[in-house]
Amino acid sequence: MIVRIALNEEQMQWCMQHAKKTYQYRESIRTMYGIGEYSHNTINGALVGIKCEVASSLFLREDFEVEDHYDSPPTIDAGDFKVNGHCIEVKGLKNRDWDKYKRQIPPIQLDKYITKDAIVIWATAENHELPRNIVLLRGWNYSHEIKEKGQYIKTICHNIWLKDDEDMCDMADLIRVLKNEENEMIQ
Repeated sequence: MIVRIALNEEQMQWCMQHAKKTYQYRESIRTMYGIGEYSHNTINGALVGIKCEVASSLFLREDFEVEDHYDSPPTIDAGDFKVNGHCIEVKGLKNRDWDKYKRQIPPIQLDKYITKDAIVIWATAENHELPRNIVLLRGWNYSHEIKEKGQYIKTICHNIWLKDDEDMCDMADLIRVLKNEENEMIQ
């Protein structure tokens, strides 16, 4: 099940402001050699990412309390948000890039995700084609699954690629997993 989330005008404006701040921060620490996976820093890329994060949070807020970390200092790596103590990371792409790139994470990021036992949500959004406010939540995986089943690939940076579509979990299953784990914690 692909989940379609429509961001409202206020959310879209907030995302744009946040994307500009993110871009400016990354530019402020850039060196002449680039800054790792962010050597291809753009406002457009930051905007796609934050729209995907906000939409993922909105989706999960229907069933759970979500602790977001959008405005945490960049030096604090707490994940995009937490649900029931679980770290959630969101990887966003432009809609038009999904078929080409799908599920990819730079190895350094993936290692950080694994140490946090993070769940990764795969999402897409568009900035150039209308409507610009629609985000598609395409699926999810445990970070360790990406490491176990993924393969190395180089695109604009080094990545671990979860190539096979059948290795991606359905968004409805994420809700069930989080609800079951919540019930186990109560008992």
